[in-house]
Amino acid sequence: MKCWQLMDRILDRLFVVMGAFIGSQIPEFMQQYTQRLAGHVSELNHLLDGLRQVAANSGKTLEEYIHKFVINGDPDFVRQGEFMQGMVSRWQELSQALTHLTESSFLGRPFVFFTELNYPIAKAAFAAYQPGLNLTLEGLSYTGIGILTGYFFYQLLSKIVAIGCRRAVSFIRPGV
Repeated sequence: MKCWQLMDRILDRLFVVMGAFIGSQIPEFMQQYTQRLAGHVSELNHLLDGLRQVAANSGKTLEEYIHKFVINGDPDFVRQGEFMQGMVSRWQELSQALTHLTESSFLGRPFVFFTELNYPIAKAAFAAYQPGLNLTLEGLSYTGIGILTGYFFYQLLSKIVAIGCRRAVSFIRPGV
């Protein structure tokens, strides 16, 4: 067996294994992102429940309570009202993203994940990411897709390198 054939086989398997590993981590990352997203939603819900209680003690709904701050002539109160409205808006946005993500099918989840992605939460999830082995049907499916992607990526890369090598040789030795 030639050295190049041995290297080709080793690289082929290396790309397949790397594809399997990367593929298996996709649902694991989505799971850890979902947990972080749920934590943000839970904390905002807790804070808004406190604001609702304060509003109820004043005989108002949360919306009425916030509106009272926003229309006040004092800029400090206006900023506080805008801050509270921002909390409500963020809670609505993140709650909707969490609902869409948790209710999506495993085939549709990647598309929902990328359309509903909150970059700061994803960045924090990536910074604290712990690789894991997901033995669900979803995890095994992504692993299989990763294997195929790694294999086909290596085949494409090896063909490009082979064409480049043939052109380089024909350029150096025009008669070949």
